[in-house]
Amino acid sequence: MKRYQSKQLPIAAGDYQGYAIIDGTIWSVGRNGEGQLGRGGDTTTWGSTSVSSVSEIASGGYHGYALIDGTVWSIGRNTEGQLGRGGDAATWSATDVSGARSVSSGYHSGIAIKEGSVLGVGRNGEGQLGLGDTSNRSEWGEIPDPFTTEE
Repeated sequence: MKRYQSKQLPIAAGDYQGYAIIDGTIWSVGRNGEGQLGRGGDTTTWGSTSVSSVSEIASGGYHGYALIDGTVWSIGRNTEGQLGRGGDAATWSATDVSGARSVSSGYHSGIAIKEGSVLGVGRNGEGQLGLGDTSNRSEWGEIPDPFTTEE
C-alpha cells in the first residue's frame, strides 16, 4: 500500500475490522468471525476483496456497508437486522436500497441518504434511528423529517 501514501483513500474502522477503498475495490483487515471481511479467515494484513466499483464504505460493530453505483451493499453480523436483508452474510450482497448518495454505520445500525429521504435499519432500542419508537428494524425504513412542521 506504499504507493498510496500520497493519496486520500476512503477508509472505515469498526470494532474488529477495517476497510479501505483502493482503485474502487474494497480492501479489508482484522477479525472475520462474522464474515465481515468478505474474504477467508482472520487476517492481520490488508487484502483485496472481489467487490469493485465502490464509492463509499462504512463499518459497524461486526458489519459493513458499501455504496456501489447508488445501491447499498452489506456484509457481516445481522443480530439486530442491521444488514437490511435476511441472515448473517460472509459475502457482500446488495440490499433493496438503490439511488443512495451516502451510507453510514453505527454499532448495530445503518443510515442511508437518498434523494429527498433518510433511511435507517438495525438496532433501535434507544430510539437511535429517529423513527419515534424503540423497535429494531430488519428492513430499511424512511426516517421522518424532524424539521417539518404541521400547520
